[in-house]
Amino acid sequence: LTIPFASLSLLGFKIAGDAGLLLTLMTVCYSLVPLKPLPGKEVFDYRKEVSLMTLVLTGILFCSFSFNLLPQVTYLTVGVVSVFLAIIALDQLRKSCKS
Repeated sequence: LTIPFASLSLLGFKIAGDAGLLLTLMTVCYSLVPLKPLPGKEVFDYRKEVSLMTLVLTGILFCSFSFNLLPQVTYLTVGVVSVFLAIIALDQLRKSCKS
């Protein structure tokens, strides 16, 4: 979801883009906290190193956005990379289900 909001922000719709980016990054960051009712707990139980790495990286992104430390293009790039990683993961999952 960072792709459309970062695009809005870069196109000049600063309020909508910033609000969307803040909500998206905050939701992702807090949902990765490894506590029982949150989905981060399941990720933590599956692979601890992946869980902690994603929690730290999204925390860095959230804090950097909150304090305006990185340019808006960074969030667009992160969104594009995330989409490619999701496509690869879904492809591998599809291949493993066929086996």
